[in-house]
This record gives sequence, structure tokens and C-alpha cells, in this order.
Amino acid sequence: MSRFKKRHFEALKDPQVAYLSPLAVIAHIDLDAFYAQCEQIRLGLSREDPVVCRQWNSIIAVSYAARKFGISRIESITSAKQKCPQLICPHVATYKKGTTHWDWYEEPNPAEYKVSLDPFRSESRKILKVFKNYCPWAEKASIDEMFLDLGPFIYREALRYFDELSEDAIGHLAADDPLPALPIIPEHVRWTGKVYGSPPKPSDWDDVFFMLASMYLDKIRQALLDEMGYTSSAGLAVNKFMAKLGSGMNKPNNQTIVPNSSIQEFLTEFSIKDFWGLGGKYGQRIIDSFNVPEQGSIPYLRNFSVQQLQEKLGDEEGTKLYNLLRGISASEITARIDIKTMQSVKQFGSKGVKTLEDCKQWLRVYSADLRNRVFDLDAETSTIRRPKRITIGYRLYRDKTSIHHDKQMQCPSLQSKSLEPDEFLEELYRLSVELLQQVIDTSEHAFFPCSMLSLSLGSFESASNNVIEGFFQKGTKTNKLKEDFKIINTNDSNDNNNDEDDSEDDLFVSDSESQLKCSRCGLTLEATKMGEHNDWHYAKDLQQGLTGSLSIPSSKPTKRPQSSNRKPPSPNKKSRNDQSIFKFFTKN
Repeated sequence: MSRFKKRHFEALKDPQVAYLSPLAVIAHIDLDAFYAQCEQIRLGLSREDPVVCRQWNSIIAVSYAARKFGISRIESITSAKQKCPQLICPHVATYKKGTTHWDWYEEPNPAEYKVSLDPFRSESRKILKVFKNYCPWAEKASIDEMFLDLGPFIYREALRYFDELSEDAIGHLAADDPLPALPIIPEHVRWTGKVYGSPPKPSDWDDVFFMLASMYLDKIRQALLDEMGYTSSAGLAVNKFMAKLGSGMNKPNNQTIVPNSSIQEFLTEFSIKDFWGLGGKYGQRIIDSFNVPEQGSIPYLRNFSVQQLQEKLGDEEGTKLYNLLRGISASEITARIDIKTMQSVKQFGSKGVKTLEDCKQWLRVYSADLRNRVFDLDAETSTIRRPKRITIGYRLYRDKTSIHHDKQMQCPSLQSKSLEPDEFLEELYRLSVELLQQVIDTSEHAFFPCSMLSLSLGSFESASNNVIEGFFQKGTKTNKLKEDFKIINTNDSNDNNNDEDDSEDDLFVSDSESQLKCSRCGLTLEATKMGEHNDWHYAKDLQQGLTGSLSIPSSKPTKRPQSSNRKPPSPNKKSRNDQSIFKFFTKN
């Protein structure tokens, strides 16, 4: 008999809960050197041509052909050409000051031009469309990354290949009854790609499902190559966290499968700072708190009990880290894009802009940039959403001191869904000039020279009656499961947040204005904290509803916790309970 239960398999057919099953199959696809590939394809070059994508005199992407010459993103164009005289160095698209359309210019001057990411966003949308043709349960993680939930596909494929899983064979089983033992696997069902460790002989249904998924994932990536010319790398695992780590392991143009039996060993290949969301200050806080060595950080941190982690990090963060160190995570694939702000900005350096006319010309560029992104988002999400406010931000340098302020105003005239793109641009430009004049008139300091100027749109609301919030139909049974096992962004990361920023340095900025109410305990928290709070609930549900429950084995046995009926703590309150996660479903 299998160690998996009937309900684990049945869950795969429902996209809203498939990711919670121990049989879940999640893919992460990462485009190889995306910006460089975009330019290579635009210029009709081959993958053997050394290409870098240039912004002013800096390199922002390096093709794999160029990397063979030792070229990296941290060097200048001059240095790169010394290493490879035949290097092809196209500049990213730019807006010329005062214009409303970007173009590709040979040698744009940063004082008179602003970078446009529109061509890359356009290609990203086309790529996502290709993926959705093969797997509608797709989530855009960033401009060059997508997640796919292959669970529903695997459910159908399993029924097609294996009579042992048909309704006739298992329909009489109770939800908690084990699945049948593995039959003989058809010869054409095989591992496709690189399997971490060595390709295991299938021992249970999870291995077979990974084999089926690896074949289909390879087909999806090949379709992208055939249709658009892009190579990609992918990871395949039981959750988004593991799949993302896997996609970067065998670049370029390859895919890595992480079987459940290999998770613990696989994670030792990485540093704690490689973990999704732990590369910045929070990751450094963990390193400092536990004196983590540079080498072997994962096995080292696994030696700490959940209580010890919670003592330093708090209940929610300690539990989250304890689980991540063991590859345990659960985060839904969702197509929802809830943009809160969009920003267009340019840094002008120490000299700054010196006249109102200069600022107005840049505001015209910003208005065009934001117009494009607003209407592109409409097309991408099949939803018309418009901003309620605009904001002018600026930075001045006076007496060696940086002064940064912003001013906002409501913009009801932009909320009409009847505005055509050019009408939206002109109205946004008019409002931005009006707001800038207010800024200049009320500034406590002389406004010119101004070293940074930005225009933002915020408080987006639906302007359409046929809003598509997601691609799943709601159902009573599914909602019941989601209520019991709701997990929101257990992998908090800036890879897929709710804001857009065209700062020429970063694509995204964070925003934590919104608050969410926990559906289980009623506690209201900032949205950015809700994922960790749900981890706490998940840990409290340890092994309930799963007699002989499945769990990913840890490198060190832990004490089984005693049940508790106490209420969940506030974000700052600490708990001493030993906690782990991986509760999937309760009995109805």
C-alpha cells in the first residue's frame, strides 16, 4: 500500500487546494539572462553571439555566450569589450525628454533620456500567455519568472495512465484510506531533466507524479523555445520554495527535479541567504542571532529546536524558519495582481534639473510611461483598474543635506474607464503639472536644482463591472477547505509584490498599507505579517487530521508537541511550543 491517502490524490484536481497536498507538483520557470535574450531575439542574433544588455555605460544582463569570456554585470562596457572585442552591446529602450514614445537609441545621454522597460514587459506578457496555454494555473512571480501548479494536470494524467487510480478502483475508499501500491510503470513514463542526487526508482506515487510532471514541464519549455525563441530553466518540487531553488541549479536551458526523498540533502547545497526572502536584512539578522558560519549554514541551523529559534525570532518567524530549513512551505499559485502603486522616476545627479520647463518635459515622459503600464495591466489581467490619487516626489540637496518630500492629490478624472490611452496620458500630464506647481509654491526650500523627480499613481480601484479576480471558480466545498487551510504568502518576498517602480535601479518597491483579518482567529494584522501568522496556525495544526501523517523527515528527531487550545499570540508575543507544519486537510 501507498503511504499517501486517497484525499491527498483527490486534492490535486482542485487548484485552490492542490498546493497543500503532499503529492503537490509545483514548477518554477526562470528565463535565462532574460534582458539579454530579449535583445538577442530582437536583433535576430543567435545564442552563440556574445550579447550584453546595456544601460548607459553599465551592464544589466549578460548572455551565456558572453559569460564564457568572463564578462559579468559588475563591470563597465569598456572593460567587457576588452575581454571580448566582438561583444554586441545594445542599449535598452529609452524615452527622450519631452516625448511620449520610447525607442532604441544608439548612444542615449542619461541627462536627456530615461530608461523604458516596456519592451521587456511586453515579452514577459507573451511568455506568460504561452505558459497559460499549457497550464492555466500560472503565477507571474516577476518579469522573468513564473510558477505553475501542475497538480490538476497530474491528476488527469494519472487517471489516464493508471487504472489503479480510477473511480472504479478507489471510489469505494474512505478519504483517509491509503492509495493502492504502485503498479508496473509504463516504459515511456520517465524522468526528464536532471534529478537531484540520482534518479530514484519510483517507490510511491509522488515519484511517479514527478516523472509525469517533468515530461510535461519539458514540453512547456520546448514550446516557448519553438514559439518565441527563449530558453529557460526550471525547478520541479513539492512547493514554490523548493521549486525556485531548483530552477537555478542547472542553468541554462535545463530543469531540475527535487524528489521528496532528496529534500534534506538538496537544501544543504545552499546558504541561508539563498532562501527566498532571506537574502537581505532579515537573513543577516538570523546569521547574527545564531552566529551562523559561512559554510554549512543549513545543517548548523537545523541543530536549533523550534523553541530556540522562537526565542530569538518570535513565534511566527521562528516557526517559519524551522520549517523552511526542512523544505516545508505551502503557498498557493495565484493569478491575482493587486497593484497598489505605480511609479516613474529619474535621478538627475548632483547638477539636477534647473527649470520648471525641464520638469514639465520629464513629467510628459512619466505620464506616457505610466499610461502604457496602466493599459498594459488592463490587457494582462482582463480587469480595468484606475488610480484614485497621484503623487509627486522629489529630492533636493542643500548644504550637503538630502531633503526628500512628496505631495499627493486626488484624481477622480482618471478613474473613468471611458478614457482612451492618449486621453489618459494628457489628463495625467495636466494633473501632474498642476501638482508640481503646488509643490514649488509651497516648498520651504528653493526647488531648483532638483536632483530627483517622480510621479506615482496610487490607490487603484476597479473601474469595471466584469472584474476577473482570479481564474478559479468558487465552490462551497473548496471554500470550506480554503477556510480551514488558508495560507497567504508563506514565502514573503519582493519577487512578487503589489507595486511597480521604474526607478532604473529596481523594478519593485514594497508597500504595507493594507491590513488583513485572520479568518481563523479574527486577529487583524498588516498584510505583510499575515503569511507568518498563518504559519503559526499551520504549526498548531500539527498532524491533526493525519493519522500517521506524512512529513518531510528532518535531520534531527523532534519532540512531539502536546495539544493546546490557547489562542494564537500577537505578533510580538513568544511561545515555547515545539511546532512543525504540514497539515493538509481535515476530515469533513
